[in-house]
Amino acid sequence: MIERMVTGGVTCAEWEAWASARRAGVATGGYMPRGWMTEDGPRPRLGMLYGAIEFPLAEPTRLRANLRRSEALLWLGDPTSADGTAALEAARDLGRPFLAAEPGLTSPSEVAAWLSVFEVRTLTIGAEAESARPGLAARTGPFLDRVFTAWQRRDGS
Repeated sequence: MIERMVTGGVTCAEWEAWASARRAGVATGGYMPRGWMTEDGPRPRLGMLYGAIEFPLAEPTRLRANLRRSEALLWLGDPTSADGTAALEAARDLGRPFLAAEPGLTSPSEVAAWLSVFEVRTLTIGAEAESARPGLAARTGPFLDRVFTAWQRRDGS
């Protein structure tokens, strides 16, 4: 069973990931950028709500710090985007399994099976910005709700 979900909280889709994890009873956290910066400006309350910590160092270091706190990476959106490529390369460098998924196209049961195969208990979720992928945030919450439900069924929780 997933016990903790980590994200950087920069994109609206990542906020939806935190909310979905909470609905599933999964603890949340992660390192947010200095100044609590998000794609919509500073959001310190959001970070505090989901147990995030303001990270004092540069962006590539923050991404790797979040990945070090987890066992796998789920990327939501285009894995060939600049952010997607950076996230998958960081996961590869750290030896973390990763999966790129597109909410609305990828089957939630496929993601749940991947989580099961790798016995993921702490998961990092990264996502494209809403400005680059309009509608991603709106699809992310319902998609991850179905992923967590499918995972709980597989896990017997």
